[in-house]
This record gives sequence, structure tokens and C-alpha cells, in this order.
Amino acid sequence: RYQRRVHGHGQKRKTESRIVIMSADLTWMITRNNSSFIVKRNGVTLSRAPGNLLAKNQFKYCQEAKPVQIVAVDGGAQLITRKYAAKPNEIKKAYATTTFKKDARHASASVQKCLQNYRPDLKKAAAARVARILQSKMAVKAKKAPRFRGRTKA
Repeated sequence: RYQRRVHGHGQKRKTESRIVIMSADLTWMITRNNSSFIVKRNGVTLSRAPGNLLAKNQFKYCQEAKPVQIVAVDGGAQLITRKYAAKPNEIKKAYATTTFKKDARHASASVQKCLQNYRPDLKKAAAARVARILQSKMAVKAKKAPRFRGRTKA
């Protein structure tokens, strides 16, 4: 965003602001080595960005290109995607959310259907993330006491 001052002779100063929109590729080229989310360990560059599905610092998984974000919510997982005809100044309306509260198998199938036409390259990664979140939300079953078979020591 930049501002330009507009004024003529005897006029009050007005500021005119414009939003400059860059392509996703250009934004990635600028931020790929200078992001606050980058973690470099053992020769591997990872990313802690909130929408990064596999934590890899690659354009495919970053949020500049058609974002896909999976968030853990109460009782399930939520898939957040950007709408096609979204305006840049209406951020809240720009995102579509889908909540999954079923078991992991049905939820991962639903995620793959949701992403089939939007981001087919991220279907498996998103399905795995949703399945892991839902498995972690499941109640832990109590272990049964071991049953001895045959002769027991007296």
C-alpha cells in the first residue's frame, strides 16, 4: 500500500491511497528467504506458517497460492479455503469454511472431495492432517484387565 499526496494551489492536502496487488509468484520470491516462519535445521528449511500443511518451505504449500488451511476446533477439524470471486478488501467474506466432526475415514474422504477441483495436489496431505486431528480428538478407550487362560498360579 502506498500513499500519494494530491494538492493544487490554494487547496487542502488530500491523501489518496491505492492497494498494490502483486502476483503470488512475486510475493513468494520476495518472502521465501525472509519470512519470520522459516526454521532451518540440519540442512532442511521448514516453515511454521499457520496454513502450511506439511511444514515445508515451498511455494506449493505456502498461503500465497490458493490457500488451504486445516485448523483444529472443538470436537473436530475445519477446512478453510479461499473463494474464487473474492474481493481483496472483503477478507471475512473471502473464505469458505467446512467443519468435519465425523470419524477420520469419512472426514478424509470428504476433504478429498472438497479439494478435488480446488487444489488436487494437496488432497492427500489435507486428508492426512484432518485424519490426525480427528484421531487426536477421539476419547481414549480404557484397557481391559488381562485375562489369564489356562492354569493360574495359586
